[in-house]
Amino acid sequence: MSIREIAKIMGRHHSTIAREIKRNNDNFYYAATAHQNASDRKAKASSRTKLSAELIAIIEDKLFSTWSPEQIACTVLYKKVSFKSIYRWIYEGKINSNNLGVLRHKDKKRKGVEKRGIFSNGVSVSERSEHANNRTEFGHWELDSTAGTFK
Repeated sequence: MSIREIAKIMGRHHSTIAREIKRNNDNFYYAATAHQNASDRKAKASSRTKLSAELIAIIEDKLFSTWSPEQIACTVLYKKVSFKSIYRWIYEGKINSNNLGVLRHKDKKRKGVEKRGIFSNGVSVSERSEHANNRTEFGHWELDSTAGTFK
């Protein structure tokens, strides 16, 4: 079968099937072997951290001495760890830093939490009081979008 026919049967894009075959092709494609290879690659990729108990001790000692992560990375740990990694480990809780005042970036460059689509102001329509459902008082009126009037 062609790659496009396989993709149509499996409900995937043809380029996904082509990459999978190219990645796991040893003359023949075996699903069990491909799955084992993927598991091995995933295990290998997730274990690339440089953080160790010795490194944690050094960084925490310097942070308690009011050193900034930039100073630590550029002096004691020169060319071993970047200051961005130290900030990331602090914010992930892997390094204990009770004195966050020494942190110069103070989490300014980190992306915020997604807030679109979250109802944050007022009370939900399903939770409003029965008094509001009667619409007898001003302020409980709603715009009827089909007629362009208030009801």
